[in-house]
Amino acid sequence: GGTCGPVTTATSGTVTVDKSKPTLSTVLIESDNPYDNKIAGPGEEIIISITSSEAISLPVVTIDSESATVTQLTPTSYTASYSVLPGATEGTAAFTIDFADIAGNSGDQVTTFTTGGALSIVTTPYLISVTMLSDNSNDKLAKYNDEITITLISIIAIDSPTVTILSLPATVTQINSTSYTASVLVPSSPTQGFAGFTIDFDSVDGVSGTQVTAVTSGGAVKVDTAKPTLSSVVITSNNTNNDKIAGPDHLITISITSNEAISAPTVTILSQTVT
Repeated sequence: GGTCGPVTTATSGTVTVDKSKPTLSTVLIESDNPYDNKIAGPGEEIIISITSSEAISLPVVTIDSESATVTQLTPTSYTASYSVLPGATEGTAAFTIDFADIAGNSGDQVTTFTTGGALSIVTTPYLISVTMLSDNSNDKLAKYNDEITITLISIIAIDSPTVTILSLPATVTQINSTSYTASVLVPSSPTQGFAGFTIDFDSVDGVSGTQVTAVTSGGAVKVDTAKPTLSSVVITSNNTNNDKIAGPDHLITISITSNEAISAPTVTILSQTVT
C-alpha cells in the first residue's frame, strides 16, 4: 500500500482556539446574618456569588482558609458557601477563587470583591437593640406588681443572658438564637425613678460581650410606687354673696392640686359623681 502524507485540512467540523484567560466580572460576598449581611458569626453562612466572562469549570474557593461548597447556577454563574467555624478569627473574611475556562485556560486567582464591600467575621457579641416596656396602661410607667420587660437582640447568636432589673434577677425567655426577653415584677419598695438594669451575655462559643446598662431606643420605664397626695383641696360655690354657701341651682366646684401628675380623679359631691 501507499504511504499517507500529513493531513492539513479537517474533513469535517471546526476547532476553536482559545488562549484567553477568563475573568470574573462579579464577585459579591454576603452572609445570612438576619440583621447585617456584611457580618457573619459562628454558625452563620458566608456566600460568595461569582459571575465569569465566559463559561468556566467548577471553581475552587476558600473562605477564611477553609474549603467552600461550590454550586453551579449557569455555565458562567456559581455560588460558594461556608459556615463560620467556632473559634474563627475575628476580622475581614479572606477568600480565594481559582478558576479556568472549559478550554483549560486558568484565570488569575481572585481575592477581592468587585461590588458590595467586604464582610467581617464577628465572634465578640454585641447588642444591636435593647428596649424596655411595662404592662402598665402607660407602658413607660410601672407601679407595684407591674411587669417590666426588656427585649434584647444580639448581632450574633448568644447563650441565654443574665439580666437584672431593679437589682432583681429577671426571668429570661428565648425568642430565637439572637433574641431574648427578660422580665420582673415591680416589688413594693423599689428605687423610684427610671428602672436600672444589667445585661451580661456570651456568644455560643463562650466569648463575653460588654455588659449593657442602657436601652438603645424608646427610653427606660419609670418606676413609681409612692402614693400620690393632694396638696390642696378647695371647695367653693358660685354664690355671689358667699362662695362658701350653696343654694338650689348654685354650682359647687372643688379645686384639686396633687403633688405629682395624676389621672382624672373620680369626685362625688352630695353623693353625685361630678366632672
